[in-house]
Amino acid sequence: QNWRFVVVRDKEKREELIKACEEQYWMMKAPVLIVVVSELSKIRRLLDVRGEALYAVQNCAAAIENLLLKATELSLGCTWIGAFDETKIKDLLEISGDTRPQAVIALGYGEEFEKKSYREPLDNFVFFEKYEQRKDKTRKRLAPVADVLKKVFKK
Repeated sequence: QNWRFVVVRDKEKREELIKACEEQYWMMKAPVLIVVVSELSKIRRLLDVRGEALYAVQNCAAAIENLLLKATELSLGCTWIGAFDETKIKDLLEISGDTRPQAVIALGYGEEFEKKSYREPLDNFVFFEKYEQRKDKTRKRLAPVADVLKKVFKK
């Protein structure tokens, strides 16, 4: 659990944070911005270089996804922002050492609108037994797995 959350509600601080997020001013509609940071020294102590290079990011990504899923379940609007100036965010939030920002989450009650984003067919992403093998020789046996994947990635 190398992840930490910095909750930013102050309007002026959110404005500064948004400037550090490539001036994505639409984010001001969100009353809360959450900066997810990774304490690299903690994971490095436990898992060495692979921990810092891989697990630190994976742990934060999993925590972020869980946060987004729960927010959605609570009918909150949320967006994962990955485009930002890490140095500016560290300065703004007084993050020291080798603790690094991983993402910014905009959180609030979303505007209701009908907008469907384009999604590629699931068949473009699922392979059987080896990379890029799209045919499943045991289709009946794996049909429940395919059904679950289709439900998860339906949006």
